[in-house]
Amino acid sequence: MKKLLWIGALSVLLLTACGDETKEEPKFEETADTTINDSESVEEKKAWNESLEEIINSSESPSEKFYSLETVMMDAEISEDDVNTFKQDILSAYKDKTYLSNPTDDEFMLNLIFKSYIVEQNVEGDWKDFAFDFHQNVKYVYRGAETPESDSVKSNEEQMDKVINKLN
Repeated sequence: MKKLLWIGALSVLLLTACGDETKEEPKFEETADTTINDSESVEEKKAWNESLEEIINSSESPSEKFYSLETVMMDAEISEDDVNTFKQDILSAYKDKTYLSNPTDDEFMLNLIFKSYIVEQNVEGDWKDFAFDFHQNVKYVYRGAETPESDSVKSNEEQMDKVINKLN
């Protein structure tokens, strides 16, 4: 039995030693005629507002639209100017008490969900707290999990009211 193991190990060693050790890496030569077209190799990333528009116009249910929007929210490239604009947009919608006025309006609600998420992810302090509660209310009312009159929505509004005067 030992001889058999020894012969097997020796065979493997010999076969490995006899293998082609002169493997060459492929060589790539640069020539003036060789160009790489980025659009062929890398899919262009859509702007967040284009993706949002596609979701709004889709035939999906509100919950499905929200889940589609989550990916856009996480991958969106947003400027500081956008964040500042979004802060004012959500604050105005809250102060005017219009932010939950039409839960079936996909465009209005999805825009508010998007904007409040972006604000929450890109600021600190009172704005972050305000945007978080705002986002929760809009998200759950839009998806039908809560109503504008529900206890959890009213509780979040109380929290928002506490910080609203601190917001600039």
